[in-house]
Amino acid sequence: MKTIVVIEDNPGDQELMESVLESIPPGDNFEFYSNAEDYIEVLQQDKVIPKLIILDLNLPNLSGFSVLEALNDMDIIHNVSVVVLSTSRTDSDIKKSYELGANAFIAKPLNYSEFKQSTQNLVEFFLKHNLTVS
Repeated sequence: MKTIVVIEDNPGDQELMESVLESIPPGDNFEFYSNAEDYIEVLQQDKVIPKLIILDLNLPNLSGFSVLEALNDMDIIHNVSVVVLSTSRTDSDIKKSYELGANAFIAKPLNYSEFKQSTQNLVEFFLKHNLTVS
């Protein structure tokens, strides 16, 4: 399992995220999942926890909330930093994300330079400065 897991179904957003993550050293320490089911299955089988999960809420079939619930059910939500990066700006989605253990909720920036800066900032903070239990 990589240091950063990104769960995002939009190919355009995946491409943007990949270009940003490749520019952050070490640059190749991430992997993508296009849906919650695939990631939950891998997590249940391997039980290897990344340091950071960047999670979209609006996924096909199971939502990002399902990933947060799975992390809670497996009692590992406190061993990983989870950042919700979503187009949603509704209070109910923000509240539910935090209630389920997300560490941050960031509305997807609308332009590339803001998206790049936000992603670089969140990765730097959560991988370099934020402490978690091993």
